[in-house]
Parts: sequence; structure tokens; C-alpha cells
Amino acid sequence: MRGLAAAVLAICANASPLSDALDDNRPILDVLAAATPPPRAPSPYEARVFAACRKLHGLVDAHPMERALLALAPRAPGWVHVPIPWHELADPNHAGARQRKLADATKKLWRALDFDAHRHFSVLVQMHVEQVRASFAKRADGWVPDFARVFVFDTRLTALGSTLAFRGAELPGAALGRVPVPLLARALDDGGDVARAAGSSLFWAGGCHARVRCFLEGLGPGVRPCGDTIDAAAFRAGLRDAAWALAPRGTMHATFMLAAAVRHGALPVYVGDDTPACVSRATCCDRVFRLRRSRDAAAFLPYGDLGLAWRDLGLVVDAADAAAIPAMVANASDLAGRRRRLDVAQALFSHRGVAAYVAWKLGRER
Repeated sequence: MRGLAAAVLAICANASPLSDALDDNRPILDVLAAATPPPRAPSPYEARVFAACRKLHGLVDAHPMERALLALAPRAPGWVHVPIPWHELADPNHAGARQRKLADATKKLWRALDFDAHRHFSVLVQMHVEQVRASFAKRADGWVPDFARVFVFDTRLTALGSTLAFRGAELPGAALGRVPVPLLARALDDGGDVARAAGSSLFWAGGCHARVRCFLEGLGPGVRPCGDTIDAAAFRAGLRDAAWALAPRGTMHATFMLAAAVRHGALPVYVGDDTPACVSRATCCDRVFRLRRSRDAAAFLPYGDLGLAWRDLGLVVDAADAAAIPAMVANASDLAGRRRRLDVAQALFSHRGVAAYVAWKLGRER
């Protein structure tokens, strides 16, 4: 009996939403919904906070992912959603009177939040905690939002959890929790494309805002030099026609290409490192430098707690080993299994998928 009990415990320990979806042939979002506590009607406090955030969105043309999450309004019992348009607040490209007005309104809202009586969460889109804090610190009044009691879903994760300092980019304890979610470029709520391309063909096109991207040219005929322009139709066609898509990190560990590859049916090859960020071909590619190996690139990728093992779906490669990628994809095992995992995981790489994950994750936080 003890042996049987141990076996049952081992099976339960290895169970995950993704394995349940694969084993039962169920949509992953249905699996998450079944495991998520149903939200209660919003409290008066929650309704006031959400209404105030809607007014903030009315001041700006927010990031498409921020607009989608505002409309989907992910909720969980015991948590208050604070959907502030952080990207517009902290992006230096948006500096001006509108950003100052938004910052003033955000400060007023933040200072009115009741952190003693309620738990709060927010999703930072194309932004991370210390970028937001640094942006506010430049203002004349010096006030910065304190995330120490806010659970953060982070599309630009640069530190793991809320205790690990990463090259000084984020402070220990800077947030109640910090969890990666995928960075989505636009609305991706269609059905996705089935992974169908055979072989080891590679595709990539993108900018030069990370040093790893300078090492990709020459890995295959479908891999463009960084900085080459390509229209949206050619980009989607390249993804659909390739068996694999390179997803090199961007300025931060996050990359739009990861979600784009999964949604369009290409197995992703995430390429990461710990080399300091750069922003252009001149600063990234046109000088001599040494790549810094990543301590654990996969740890910064989303949905690990759902059972998504990125090395079993695609590949995770250190930038220093980029030249070996063609051989890696040519020799990759279990292609049928990888494609099945990709097909099941696709729905997570949509705005609805992120909202469902946020509610599921918060339901497990105590």
C-alpha cells in the first residue's frame, strides 16, 4: 500500500495544467478555467479602482495588450486589479504633456489605494518595475510608486521572484511577487496556425536591439540580418512556412518573437544571454564585445508553472552557442511531441490566454 500511495503522490506531483490538457485532449484555457475559483461580484472598492484606471486609459492611446486586458478584466477572489497603462507612463518615446498628465493622475490614484485592507495586482506591458520607478524618479516631486505590496505580472522580467537582484536592474523586494507573462505585439485572439512545416528550416526578422541578434545572420536562408525591414504579410508568411523560428531576446529578456512563433505554428528557438542591453546596430553590432552567458535563460520565460517546459516544446540556446543552432534543430528529437505541445499552448499566447493565466495564478496565491 505504501508503494501505491507513493506512486499516486508522484503522479500528482507531476501533474500540471498543460499535461492535463495534453492527456485529456482538452483546450488549455478550459483546464485553467476549471481550476480557477469563480470571481465574486466586484466590491465597491474594486469598482472604484477599476473606474479610476479606465479614466487613465482615456487619457492616452495605450498599448494594445493593455487595452485588451482592461477589457477582459481578469479577476480573482481577494485581489484588486490595477490596470494602469504603464507602457505609456514610462516609455521615453511618449514624453510630453500627455505623459505628465497621466503621471499626475496615476500618483493620485496610487496614493489612494488601500494596501492595508486589500491585495493588489497589475500587469506591466513592455515595461518592468524599475523602469517605472526610474521614470517617476525623474519628475520634479521625486515621488515613485511602491510595488512592495503589489503582485506584478511582468512582460519584461529582469529579476526572478521578489528577492533576487539581477545586475542591479531591479531591487530585492521591489514587488510582492514577480511572474513572467508573454509580451504580445497586438491582438492575437484568433485560433492560431497549426504547426505543419517539416524539416529544420529557420526564420527570423527583427531589429538590432540586443547583441545576440548580431550573431544570427547566416544561420539559414530564412534568417535576415538584424535591422532588415519586412512587411507584416511577409513576416507572417515566413513564420508559417518555417519549421522553427528564432526568438532572440530583445532589450530585456522578453521578445515579441516568442509569442509570434507559437501563434503562427513555428517551433521557437529562444536565444538568451546576460549581456547588457543595447539599442541599435551601432551599439550592438558595430564594435567588439564578449557575450556573457545566461545563468538560466529558460527561467525568464512564461508559463513554467503551468508545466510548459520550453526545452521540450522548442529549444533554449545560449547566445554564445548560436552558431550551433542549425545542427541543433536538424538533430532535435520528438518533433511530433513538440508540435503537439505547441498546438496546445497556442491559446496561452493571446490576450485571453494571459487573462486566464493571471486569474489562475492569483487563485493559487495565498
